[in-house]
This record gives sequence, structure tokens and C-alpha cells, in this order.
Amino acid sequence: MKEELALQLLSNVLGWDGNDLSIAKEETSKLKYLSSVKYDDYHNFEPGDRFLENFVLWLRQFKTLNDRQIAYKFIMKRLLFISEKQIDHLVDLLFPQRIIPVLLEQTIKKDNISPHKVKKIQNSGTFKIIKRKTLFLGMSDGAKIDAFRRKHLLNNEQVSVSHELSEEKWKRMKEELEEWMQGNNFKNQPSSFENIFLIEDFSGSGNSILRLENGQYKGKLVKFVKESLGSKGSPRNLGRLCKENGPELFVVTYLATAKAIERLRLETEKFKQKELPYLTSIKILEPLQTFDDGVKIPQLNNDVDKDFVQLLDKYYDDRLQDKHTETGGKDMKYGYAGCSLPLILYHNCPNNSVYLLWGQTEKTESRSGLRALFPRISRHSEER
Repeated sequence: MKEELALQLLSNVLGWDGNDLSIAKEETSKLKYLSSVKYDDYHNFEPGDRFLENFVLWLRQFKTLNDRQIAYKFIMKRLLFISEKQIDHLVDLLFPQRIIPVLLEQTIKKDNISPHKVKKIQNSGTFKIIKRKTLFLGMSDGAKIDAFRRKHLLNNEQVSVSHELSEEKWKRMKEELEEWMQGNNFKNQPSSFENIFLIEDFSGSGNSILRLENGQYKGKLVKFVKESLGSKGSPRNLGRLCKENGPELFVVTYLATAKAIERLRLETEKFKQKELPYLTSIKILEPLQTFDDGVKIPQLNNDVDKDFVQLLDKYYDDRLQDKHTETGGKDMKYGYAGCSLPLILYHNCPNNSVYLLWGQTEKTESRSGLRALFPRISRHSEER
């Protein structure tokens, strides 16, 4: 569908044809700009599709002109779209703003150096050793670990796009560490890993990282600890390659809600006390960008939100729920775990966002079905 045709159809769908043409020109100008700068770069559009065409088809599913106008206002006034360039900027900031301070603090403790002498600390042998004894592991594709490694000139054998590696891979990483230590005249120092950073792009509820389900802890963090590090008295393959009593483990996200971080900090302490993992400590670091309740839907005294909530009730399809979404404890009307976000990430729409942005269901004789504005690929689905 050509852009001009899409804009013409958009005018028809929203009832702009019979009104002042200046309104249509102004709005279409905004849409063309937003599409070219951000929305067209969404990765899950079908080949050849662009935002404007998809926007028209998405709006057409709403049954009345008033509903379509409400949906349009919501997208124009409340949508948060995080572009690839913005994520790349966060990748640039992660090492200097979140990781370097941890390594500096550890160096200061070991060498008893004044914290004001930053250059001296970073040039010290202790700092270089601690940095090399640190692993950086991705928790998802969105963590952009390859870019992170290149931008910060890290050794390839201390960085992995996945936190789920074989015993042979952990051993090779340890062997590379030993070679580095010997090659840099640190032969008298133990060649064991001291720090592990688990890096995630986004956390809306924190549940995919760590959650308590039927009395058992589950999530990416739990799986990593149990399969790779082990427990006190019974370390696993990676745990045996780490310092005595286990490494210091840090979880850091580029983006997260304030509530997810608050909950993760509480649950990690409980998890550590209950499971006794082979760790010295677990810390949930502050995200580079935090979303507080001010972005959630609905906001008080916000007419756009007030109207859009009616659409969430009117068009909800309970087929969006399955055994995986049940772990959020609520239906998906306001997204997974009721996070109520208007958020889109360039590579995928989080299911923590309100369902009308990403929800897609089949049309049947009894149901009209849903069309997604930003189609989502679920990590639990094997096909689109």
C-alpha cells in the first residue's frame, strides 16, 4: 500500500474528509514524520509493510468512528516507542554508568585507595584483574551483547550472548582467563571468576527474571543459578570455576519499571535465604531508564486514558490468555501482570503493554478477532 493511499484511507477511517482539510494535513504530516523517524523501523512488521498501512488496518477493526478517534488520540498522545538508536545509546552507557562503579568499589576495598583517585584506580593491576575476572552474559536477544562487547573492548572469552552455556564452554572461558593472567604477569593470582553481570534489555514485572510460583522459585535467574552455579556445598560447572563461596552476581537492565526493580530486590533476598545458591551476593542494579507509575494507563484526570480504557473493556479477547500469562496473576487487558504500559520496543512489543497494541487473534464466526498495531513475537511461541 503506497503512503499517499494509506494517508487517504486514514482520512476516511477517521472522518477527516468532510471536515476542515487543515486538520487532515496537520495530522498526516505528524504521522509521516513519526513513521519515518521511529515507527517504520519496528522489526516485526511483515516484509514490505510500514506503520501507516498497518495503522489504517488496525483502526478499521474498531466498530465506530468515535472508537477509532479515541484509539487514534491514544497513539498520538500516549504511545512510548523506544527506537534502536535509543537502545544503542543505553548500550553505550551501561559500562561506564553501571559496571565501572562496581569494579572501582571492589578495587578500592582491596587496595585501600582513596575513591577520589579514579585514574590511579583504573590504571592499577587490581582493577585490570577484577575487570578480566568478570563475566558479562545476556539474558535475551534484546540485550545486544555483541554490540556491548565491541563498544567496550572486552575480551571475547568473558562475554556471551547467552547465560545458558555448556560445561565445555565455561571451561574454555576459564582457560582463556588463565592464559590472560599468565600473559600479563599475574601468575601468583588465582584464575577464578569473581563477578557475573546478567544483562537484560527490559523488565516490566520482573517475573521472567525471578518469580515464586506454587512455592517454587522460577525464572531466568533461578535457572542460571541452579544449572550453572549450584548451591552452597554443591557448586555446578561454572560455580566450581569461580572464587571461593561463589561470585558476586549482578542483574542489570537497560529499561525497567520501578515496581519490577522493587519486587526483584525483595525476591532475590528471599531466594538467596531459601535456596542458598553458590553466590557471595546478588544485587539488582538500577536500570539506565526507569518507568514509574506516571506512564501507566490510566492516569487520573487524563481524558485520553479515560476513553481508551473503555476500548480495552469493549474489545478484549480472552484468547490472549494461556498457561504462560497466568503466571502474571491477572487477565491480559492491561498487559502481563497488569503493568498497564503504552510501551513499544523497536524489536518487539512487550506483553506488559496494554493488549490493543500487540494482541492478535483469529476471526471466527462468533468472534471478530484482533489485529495488532505492533505484532508481537512471543518467546513461548514456535511460530508467528
